[in-house]
Amino acid sequence: MSASSEKKRRQAERLQGPTKKAELQREAEEKARKSSMKLRLITGAIALFVVFCLVVNSSLPFHLTAVKVGDEAYSAAEMNYFYANAYYEYSEYMNMFGVDFNAPLQSQECLLMEDGTWHDFLSESAVESAHGMFSLHQEAMSEGFQLSAEGQKAVDEAMASLPEYAEANGFDSVDKYLLALYGTGMTQEILRDMITKGNLVNEYVNSVAAEFTYEASELEAYYDEHADEFNLYDLSYYFIAAETEEVTDADGNTSTQIVEGAEEVALADAVSIATEITDRASFDAAVAAYKEGAVVSDAAGSLKSNLNIAYADWVADAARQAGDVETFMSANGAYIVMFNGMDDNKYPTTAMRHILVKTVDADGDGVYSDDEKAKAKAAVEAIEAEWLAGEKTEESFAALAGLHSEDAGSNGNGGLYEEIGKGDMVGEIDAFLFAEDRQIGDTAIVHGNNGGYDGYHLVFFAGEGDSYHLALAENAKMNKDYAAWEEGVLAKYTVSEAFGLRFMGK
Repeated sequence: MSASSEKKRRQAERLQGPTKKAELQREAEEKARKSSMKLRLITGAIALFVVFCLVVNSSLPFHLTAVKVGDEAYSAAEMNYFYANAYYEYSEYMNMFGVDFNAPLQSQECLLMEDGTWHDFLSESAVESAHGMFSLHQEAMSEGFQLSAEGQKAVDEAMASLPEYAEANGFDSVDKYLLALYGTGMTQEILRDMITKGNLVNEYVNSVAAEFTYEASELEAYYDEHADEFNLYDLSYYFIAAETEEVTDADGNTSTQIVEGAEEVALADAVSIATEITDRASFDAAVAAYKEGAVVSDAAGSLKSNLNIAYADWVADAARQAGDVETFMSANGAYIVMFNGMDDNKYPTTAMRHILVKTVDADGDGVYSDDEKAKAKAAVEAIEAEWLAGEKTEESFAALAGLHSEDAGSNGNGGLYEEIGKGDMVGEIDAFLFAEDRQIGDTAIVHGNNGGYDGYHLVFFAGEGDSYHLALAENAKMNKDYAAWEEGVLAKYTVSEAFGLRFMGK
């Protein structure tokens, strides 16, 4: 009973005199008051604790246990590290789905989930990432694995760069910068610990993966068993769409649907065209005769997984021969397909060293002008001249790559890339590496642009390696074996959620 209700009851009794009903009511209330006293004391203590946290130290709730992985407990502040990483990882998707970044994510439905908000989605991603990293970290610790000197140096350099990043982003302290990045509770100490654990886990899993070694015969067998997952297929095709019609339902809603039996009509037309096909020229002619302006499409170097399900199995059949033609009915029409050939990836891989100088968009207009490109090219030409004036060896090239290359993925190892397959690099580099009669020591300056950068490469051909099909098999088998190993580790260290998880993402 509320205070106002109790006051009204007493006023009524004074006016009317006590009744048996009123006495019984008071007895019941007294029993309820005594029986609930302990509960009120407990809930009151929790409420006082929360108020104390907010008044005295607003970050205190973020140090409560949020998850347990194995026997180790981790706080909400530590979990915010993973939540923030998930936020930045999926921000592009969130933007595509129209997320309002100025409104609470807890109130915005996430279409990537059956039932949940974007906060729920990021929370699940954070818990999954934390489970993975903390499980692997504990496993590494149980084996006595230690972070290398290089790994520790990377941690120290990352922490030392924080003041610079904070200032560049308009913050007058690192603590405020971390608050903006990761939310309440994040400290430099916690961040250092998270980066250290992450670096150690990376080194540990690399050491585990390095133990998965295979004989060439194993890789040959693996490739043969999974050939249709690796092989690249060339084909030409034409699609005949089934006739459709507009229909209106009882509620007045209009939609488009396929006319009954139209798929069979489309297939019959496809079969008729197929009888005229003996080669690509006749394919073009037959399609043009069927429909004015119609054009045959080509799919070159396609994986089976990227082909239409209607004809993917036919294309990938080991008995398939160049020039084979077949027709297929799909859910909304029919296809005519001509098989042109297959690449089984059985050619030598290549290796290269390179030095990249990126084009700088100096005026910030979003376009690389000819003058801006010319400056990047001139810089590469100067590096080439320096190499030609020296010993002209692979070692001297590697030294220059370490000094000048802007490719973060290779400048730490002399610009080296190995086991390169066709199409792995930008087209200009690919053409250089796989040109006929390429010799070790050949160099070239090539322009590259893949949408993420523009620049010029000084490329050094470093020779050939094992067959590309074996490299593909090794990579796939290693990933499969590693995934099985990791699954076993994660099963050892189960994850459970705790009270502090409600503070994650705040």
